Amino acid sequence: MSHATMPSPRHEAIVQLIRDKPSLLLACGDAVARALPAEPRFDVVDTSVTDLAPRTFHGDLAFVATGSDGRDPVVILVEGQLRPDEGARRRWALKLAALGVRHGGRAILVVVTPSAAVARWATKRRPSSPGALSLAPIVIGPDAIPRIASVEQALAAPELAVLAAIAHGKEDLDAEHARQAIDAANALETAGSPRYITAILDALPDVARRILEASMFPLPFGRLAPVLRRNLEDIITQGIEEGIAQRLEEAARERRQKERQEGRQEGEIATKRTTLEGILATRGFVVTESQSARIAAGLDSDLLGRWILRAVTAGSADEALE
Repeated sequence: MSHATMPSPRHEAIVQLIRDKPSLLLACGDAVARALPAEPRFDVVDTSVTDLAPRTFHGDLAFVATGSDGRDPVVILVEGQLRPDEGARRRWALKLAALGVRHGGRAILVVVTPSAAVARWATKRRPSSPGALSLAPIVIGPDAIPRIASVEQALAAPELAVLAAIAHGKEDLDAEHARQAIDAANALETAGSPRYITAILDALPDVARRILEASMFPLPFGRLAPVLRRNLEDIITQGIEEGIAQRLEEAARERRQKERQEGRQEGEIATKRTTLEGILATRGFVVTESQSARIAAGLDSDLLGRWILRAVTAGSADEALE
């Protein structure tokens, strides 16, 4: 059985960024660099680990980093984390130990999070009993992720610009840094670009996100990466289809409401006709065929109501139906 939860756009984007650009780990502080060989080469490896149950646990991402001589490999388990989770901490220990044994080298855990609170949680070691396994991950939180100050910097290091926008989005009240990061993501022209843009928008405060979203669509389609254009075309098509379905549903709802209203009106008119005929018969009035036809053809509820009132006091059917 696999242990899995539905990943969020930010989590997926963080993992994909590091998969595409492992050197991001070296750009966010020097803790990872100190644990690796000089000028390391990164090779992606399988992260799945099976225990005795059996259950399979999948890590977010793992690399084997080797130096120029190919010796002394270091296994790096990278985990994106958006909230505290003690169960995740226990699984980290299992995966880290298994990957170290599988690849025959030192194994280090790097936790990447855009949340300062989660960074503090991940850094804090749990009290342990004597002999218990202690886990001390390298934590890359928002304080370790550099801010991007200009469009030029964003375009020069697009993956870092996207990661910075995700990590510092809540502070980006005018969405300026997010805008720069989206330009950088478009320039990548990779399958991950739409995912990165979704994560950037997701990290912004609500007002800033709405302003940025509103400003994005007037841009010429040609300025967007081909993969993002296709993504937006799918979104637009889906929106049109959903809009048509919504309008059809609204029309059907209005029609049902009108039919119910008309049914109530018809029932009210029929009741008034019956009441009028009953009063006339009770008072012994002779109703001619012409008068019966007028009553049967009466579709005006107010007129029938007036006839009923007159029939109570009138001296004849003619007087009641004036």
